[in-house]
Amino acid sequence: RACAPRAPPVAGRVRQLAWEAEGCREVQHALEMAEDDLTRGAIAWELRGHVAEAARSPYANFVLQKCVTTLRPEAFQFIVDELVADEEHVPAKHKFACRVYQRLMEHGSPAQTEMLVGGLFKHILELSRHPFGNYVVQHMLVHGSPSQLERVVAAIAENAGPLCRDSFGSNVVRAALAARAEAGKALLAQKIASDASLVLDIASARQGHTTIRLVVDALEVPERRALARAFESSTTLASSKYGRAVFHSLGLCLPRKGSAGSTSASSSRAGVAGGA
Repeated sequence: RACAPRAPPVAGRVRQLAWEAEGCREVQHALEMAEDDLTRGAIAWELRGHVAEAARSPYANFVLQKCVTTLRPEAFQFIVDELVADEEHVPAKHKFACRVYQRLMEHGSPAQTEMLVGGLFKHILELSRHPFGNYVVQHMLVHGSPSQLERVVAAIAENAGPLCRDSFGSNVVRAALAARAEAGKALLAQKIASDASLVLDIASARQGHTTIRLVVDALEVPERRALARAFESSTTLASSKYGRAVFHSLGLCLPRKGSAGSTSASSSRAGVAGGA
């Protein structure tokens, strides 16, 4: 005679355990070891109505992440719904909840990703400059649909200056320049290349040469040549460690000492880089 399925040891106690250091591990283990999807779903369902709170918990957020990685997308739809509905706290900016957003984008269905990205689009600039939110935007640039990618990259291009000069925003700019959004990526690269002072500011940062390399890769050949001509005699770039790396990214030799080239002259030519 067939035996009735055994209830998981955490049944009826998920909410209590998930908020505890040891208890959250017990719930995660139960999700991993559950006999079938129905059992996993029953464990996760005990968090229904408390997702926003759980996402901000230093322990329960791990349980939500485990729900996302072990359940089918349709079974964790309630997690998506409750996070998107929590507009008051903007979970994507929270140091724990942002992780749940990232797992949802990695494992969610296209429709769920559309819902998540759509709900966050109005916060793009704010998130991009946030210490935790910038990771969510970077995930949007990897896991979003083609139309979403173009829209997000276009928003980043509109705010290229402030983002490039921000320690967190610059990470998002690099992610945008590496994204699968060709039209938006080209627009972003042109906007950066056409602003000489912005290029110099980027070049002074630790990862500046990486940003410039991505800009160069996204430009058309005439635009690349114009950018190189604009800065080939820049003593400002040549005088810094990171600036010399930018010279390499542009395929240039360092200017000779005592070169007549000046930053101001370079700056006046840099304005044509985006429109060559």
